Amino acid sequence: MFVKNLYDVELVRGGPAATVSGIPQPRGHGRFNDSYVAEIPPGKSLKAHRHLFEETIYILKGQGATSVWIDPSRKETFEWQEGSYFSIPMNAWHEHHNASGLEAARYIAMTSAPRVIDTFNNYEFVFDNPFVFRDRYNAEEGYFKQKAPAQQWSTNFVADVRVCQTYSGGFDRGGGAKSTVFRMVNNTVKSHVSLWVSAHTRKRTVTARDSCLDYQRAWLLADVARQQTYGTKSIGGRKRVCAAGNVVSSAFQWQR
Repeated sequence: MFVKNLYDVELVRGGPAATVSGIPQPRGHGRFNDSYVAEIPPGKSLKAHRHLFEETIYILKGQGATSVWIDPSRKETFEWQEGSYFSIPMNAWHEHHNASGLEAARYIAMTSAPRVIDTFNNYEFVFDNPFVFRDRYNAEEGYFKQKAPAQQWSTNFVADVRVCQTYSGGFDRGGGAKSTVFRMVNNTVKSHVSLWVSAHTRKRTVTARDSCLDYQRAWLLADVARQQTYGTKSIGGRKRVCAAGNVVSSAFQWQR
């Protein structure tokens, strides 16, 4: 599965003050995780909600803030911008806000919704469940402040994942790659960012950085320092030339 450009992919009306588009799952994923793109109109907020599945979010464009809470009297609000990456604690109330009155904000999210919904087959249980996962989030102060970077990075918020530090060793991707693994809100699904020096074109070093949203190999190539990012990915025996804004998702256990 290949999505050419998340920044201009067509969206449809999906709820109060939001337009959304689902990203189809490739053959062999077995409805395990999914992804969607959402857009918040200028000066608007999405409806507050909670859900019994995990969700990580990457900001494609715009700036704004997200409020998270268990008790409405103890809301924690943190700001984000283009390139920010964060995770919503399972079943915590949350609400996204667009800080701009002129431009829409857009993000891509990865969730574990398919396997949770398929397991319980009850929307009320998944979306209106009062259980609180206090081992994951208990309204701790500074919960969404970026922590000191590490190769295995335990942080619940990254201000700009496109330029975060990456490390050699510990997570071998080959080809001289450097990587950082994110461990957010005690999620069962991990994610990572990798950086390659992939080619030399007219004495210019071309780098490719990908942000893997889940272990099923769905990733977003991010623009580094606002320069064009190039690279190739081999998916199921086919090569694709990739650039900023692409999503590539191979079927489970395909070589790439």
